[in-house]
Amino acid sequence: ARITAWVSRRGAAAVLRRRRVVDHVEVRDLGARTLAGRLARKLSALLWLRRRRFDLALVNFINSTDEIAVLLLGGHVPYRAGYEASRATPSLFNLVAVRPPVESGRQAVRRHLDLLTALGLPAPAAARPRWPVAAGAAAAARDLLAASGITAARPLIGLHPGCGADMSWKRWPAERFAALADRLAADGAQIVLFGGPDEHRLVADVRGRMSAPAPDLCEASDLDLTAALMDRCDLLVANDSGLMNLALAVGVPVVAIFGPSPPEVSRPHPTDRPALVVDHAVPCRPCYDYRHPPARLACPIDRLCLTGIPVEEVEAACRAALSGRRLLEPREPVLVASPRGVTESSPVLPVPEVRP
Repeated sequence: ARITAWVSRRGAAAVLRRRRVVDHVEVRDLGARTLAGRLARKLSALLWLRRRRFDLALVNFINSTDEIAVLLLGGHVPYRAGYEASRATPSLFNLVAVRPPVESGRQAVRRHLDLLTALGLPAPAAARPRWPVAAGAAAAARDLLAASGITAARPLIGLHPGCGADMSWKRWPAERFAALADRLAADGAQIVLFGGPDEHRLVADVRGRMSAPAPDLCEASDLDLTAALMDRCDLLVANDSGLMNLALAVGVPVVAIFGPSPPEVSRPHPTDRPALVVDHAVPCRPCYDYRHPPARLACPIDRLCLTGIPVEEVEAACRAALSGRRLLEPREPVLVASPRGVTESSPVLPVPEVRP
């Protein structure tokens, strides 16, 4: 069989092309600013589907797949696998996987693999994403860090304050990333800042708020080089993002900051990887909707799911994640303010309720 992957983002296309897991990658975004633009893109996609004459389509986008199902039907794709709330629900898919509700806690990767059951195939018991570091990229990463003044003598912590330009609503505030970086640097860590090609301004904002030096690695947009740079880190602190998942695939310990996305669904995978989740639960989570994404909505609680996470809580998770690797210098006792109250910390901060 020949496999074509249809994606809407160039970042996803780069991952698939680098891993060489499909025969062809097609980048088609159905969105546009105007109604005429959206209709033109859908018509183009419909004609493309008809030209390619696919036998089978698997739609692993869990939310709002009706639009894709209509295109596949109009594109004369005979077998269409997708999600519905139940097998009894009327559907344009003729191979249906049951979509579990968010409150079920079914992890996103497992939910995607459930689609295989619609084809009569068993889902693999252990799906472990891996990103091997290429030798050439490893050498380039070593040279780049050395040129930036990074040494092997002290712990190296990477921060990724972004999560893509179109998902700014998932970002922990830039000023808190900066404060976290300064606290970690004061305790002996070296800091580097990761970001995508569209996150230069955000990374510059974080650097401008910091007192400690931190190389900007946004220019390292090649995924192999980014992976190699992460591989040299003792820890990555990131929002719920693609780079968070890349770090997990490389095998780097991760502290993941979650806001509007439910950690029980989107938590780092697999669960035995070295990762800690820090979040602030609010009753309105998850707030995203395909038709009304949070970026277009005014949050009535001022993004409390993110602003409710104090710097001290993320710092404590960093210390816990580094335990057994390379410890930071102990700091003097401080008062830790959090939604759970104000307590005096020991020299190594107590770990709040972070979730593996």
